[in-house]
Amino acid sequence: MFLADRLFGFSRTLIGWANHLLPSNLEYFLYFRPIIKMPHVDIGIAFATFPKDCPEPKVLQCNMGHMESDDLDWYHTNSATMKMLNSLAKEHGSDIGFCGDIVAEFANEVPGTIRTQGSVRQLNLSAWSSVEASHKWYVGNQTHRQIVDMHHANGKKEKAVDQDKPVLASFSALLMQAEPTKAARYHVKCRGCGHMNTKSFPESRVCVKCGAPIGIPLF
Repeated sequence: MFLADRLFGFSRTLIGWANHLLPSNLEYFLYFRPIIKMPHVDIGIAFATFPKDCPEPKVLQCNMGHMESDDLDWYHTNSATMKMLNSLAKEHGSDIGFCGDIVAEFANEVPGTIRTQGSVRQLNLSAWSSVEASHKWYVGNQTHRQIVDMHHANGKKEKAVDQDKPVLASFSALLMQAEPTKAARYHVKCRGCGHMNTKSFPESRVCVKCGAPIGIPLF
């Protein structure tokens, strides 16, 4: 492990040098811990943003996108996703009912290369204080409206009208909305006495057993 850690440290230095050669808004990412190898389990990369003033989540919005790796859909969808994440990261959660957004991507890689083959799977999971809050934000966000238009456009018909208008060639998606059938529960461990608080948080922010302060993010 010692030698592996040393070599890994050197690889992080190389990644840092490579990042200096990229545009300022791009970077290569290298996870800092070893992961367990599991057959038939995909490994990907994830992004997330959580507001500091997070309201209590009441609804989850899920978009599981699928696209081919040999067209421009990956570029268009990721550009839109990063713009929306950056926009949400600047919002006050309590003002718009936003609780958090997690984006994860899984791509089929050619062994021993940095090339991909086949399809790319992209998950977008966001939490909101209400269905109305999520609908209002997505409908009002210009980037989201643009990527939805590209998703619904007929490639052959649109290109015949406007050669410069981008159209998603392969992107398809599963859309799902989830609301709890009963109130969400928080299990919060007290760092003072070790008691697991299962019924009092977030209404009460102190341990029911010893009175010490307790707390975790609401999402």
